[in-house]
Formats: sequence, C-alpha cells, structure tokens
Amino acid sequence: MKTILLFLLLFLCLQFLTVAQSKKSLRRNLENAKIACNVCPNPLITDDEIIYGDTMNINWQIFPTNISVNTSNSNTQFINSRSIKIVNPTENQLLDLRYNTIPLNTIDYPDGFEFWIYNESLTPYPLTIQVFTTSSSTNNTTSSNLATPNKWTHFLLDWSSFGNPQTVGRITVKLNQTIAESLYFDQIKLVHCADMYSTKTGNWNDQTLWSCGRLPILTDIVTIDPQHTVTVLNGVSATLSFLKLFGTLDIKSGGIINMKNY
Repeated sequence: MKTILLFLLLFLCLQFLTVAQSKKSLRRNLENAKIACNVCPNPLITDDEIIYGDTMNINWQIFPTNISVNTSNSNTQFINSRSIKIVNPTENQLLDLRYNTIPLNTIDYPDGFEFWIYNESLTPYPLTIQVFTTSSSTNNTTSSNLATPNKWTHFLLDWSSFGNPQTVGRITVKLNQTIAESLYFDQIKLVHCADMYSTKTGNWNDQTLWSCGRLPILTDIVTIDPQHTVTVLNGVSATLSFLKLFGTLDIKSGGIINMKNY
C-alpha cells in the first residue's frame, strides 16, 4: 500500500513539474514574440502620401524661407476649395516641403511625386524640383520642368527622374524666374498607385474592380479596359477629370458621372 501511495505521489510531482515547465516555456515564447515584434515590418502602404490637399498634412511642413506663401488660398484651386499660393515669385526662391519624422521609403510610393501647378503669367514658368533623402540632408537630385501659362499643369515625376533615391524626407520646388503674377500649387503627394484601370467587369463602387485596390478619386486618370463593362448603379455618384474609355461605361438610371475638366 505504501508503495502505491509513493508511486502516486511521485506521479503527481512529475505532472506538476511538467505543467510548470510548460508555463515557463510559454512565458519565454511570449517574451521572444514581444522582442521579435520590435523588428517586425511596418504594415504595407496602400494609399498615397498626401502632402497638401486642402490643407498641409500634419506630418509635413513648409520650411520658412523668404518666400510669400498662402496655404489657404481660396481664389484659384485645382479641386476642393483651397490651394497654395506663391505671390510674385522671385528667382531662386524655394517652396520647401519637409517631412517631420524619419524619411519615407520610396518603395512604398513606386509611382513617384505628383503635383498640380497653375501659372498666372503669359509665358511658361521654369521650375527645378529637388528631392532630398532626409529632411536636413544637403545631397539631392533634380528634375527641371516648365509650367504652362494660364492653366493647371499636371506633373507626375517618377523616382528615376531623381536618381532613384531609397528614401525621401524633403522636396523643394525652386522658382527660376521673377514674375509679377502668382503661382498656385495643389494636390501635392507621393503616389502609391497612379495607374487606375479596370481589372474585370463589375460595378464602379467595387474596390476589387480597380487596379489600385480603391475607388477612383478626382485626380486619377481612369481607364476602362477593352472587353470590360463598368456599371454605375442607382445611387452611385462618381466625379472624375480623366477617363480613357476603351471598354463600356454603363450608367444606370439614378447613377451619376460628373466629369470635371480643367
């Protein structure tokens, strides 16, 4: 009888030690998971980085220079109700945009840097766009362009125009001419997906239909591919500026397409 009791006691002790060891192992695994999480990759980027829409992104700032800038101009804008106005630009002035924290990876914004500019003067206006890898770095690469007079001009510059930098923390637009008129900037962004086209037949308001994985917005150049029919259902309203129609756009009763041209 004593032998049986001793055996049972030994068995229970072994069970207790096994459970304790398992709990200890679980705690160790959880701690390891916490440590590993410190080096986990950031969530995948799925949207554009909007530097300026109707207002400045709180993570970006216009660095003070001798330039006269109004970020709440309401007289001339590409979309919505405001734009950035530079009054009477002078040669060698800068629109200096800086990111407040660690630089952004350009791989998350593979389609480059985009903005719209309105040039009030009667002649093309020369611009030099510079990209810096950090907000305070002095090394940069440049791309030179002309702003068309008296109309909104669209610029979408891929990173190869700037030597394919891996990060971006600062972007400047150098003004290369003194004029009595003003310049206006709107919809300044780093672009995650610029090629917005239909991938199948379906409804306009189905995100899975579109190549960018989201619904088209006003600044997208939207393409409906051949052999695709995209249907705008009753109660659905879409506003766009650019449409390349190679397939079929079927607007049902009560569906609305607003074409806004500039």
